[in-house]
Amino acid sequence: SALVHHLKLVLDGNNDDLRKEAAEALCSLAHALGEEFTIFIPSIRKLLVKHHLRYKKWDETENRLLRRELFISDNLSVQKYTQCPPDVISDPLDDFEGVPSEEADETQRQPRSHQV
Repeated sequence: SALVHHLKLVLDGNNDDLRKEAAEALCSLAHALGEEFTIFIPSIRKLLVKHHLRYKKWDETENRLLRRELFISDNLSVQKYTQCPPDVISDPLDDFEGVPSEEADETQRQPRSHQV
């Protein structure tokens, strides 16, 4: 909330370039925080109305938050949300390099892997 407060102070200032940057930053925060950001919407809207400011990206962000829609990045294609199987990666500390010795048992010859 401290970050939002300082960005609101910039919106309430008189530098138009900084206002635009503050609005962009608030949109980014809204995307990151999601529904938790809705508490700040009324006070931000009040400042935008006070200074007769309109930012298309903010309007879209505000509307999506109020409708509780998911945010999808503009530069990514829309994908179905499906449960993906976990990736399996090997532990580099346990990976075996080289030819196993005949004395090594089966567990030592096979690299261990972990689900992520």
